[in-house]
Amino acid sequence: MSAAGPAGTVVAFEIGTVHRGTAMTAPRGARYTMHLNFRPRGVPWGQRRGWAYSAGQRDWSRFVERATPRQLQVFGFPPPGHPYWTPETPAGTALRYPGLDLTPWRRPG
Repeated sequence: MSAAGPAGTVVAFEIGTVHRGTAMTAPRGARYTMHLNFRPRGVPWGQRRGWAYSAGQRDWSRFVERATPRQLQVFGFPPPGHPYWTPETPAGTALRYPGLDLTPWRRPG
């Protein structure tokens, strides 16, 4: 389905949409795109290509297991004390990163 339109047309589509663009016919014509992502307010690590994209790679695992909580926060890990860290989430994280000391993320029981 074509979404071609006059200059200034806005087309919103989801990431799975195939985008081929329309033929540029004007001399020195240009097409501009803006890629926006939406996420729930309380999920700042939910970005287009977050740390989870690399979660299965050995180099990433080695980094995670040696990093400080602050270093991991730079890459989108929720900080210690964030509501994300329930009793279950550190347990799941330990399965993926067995060498990571999860003490800072565990809530006192």
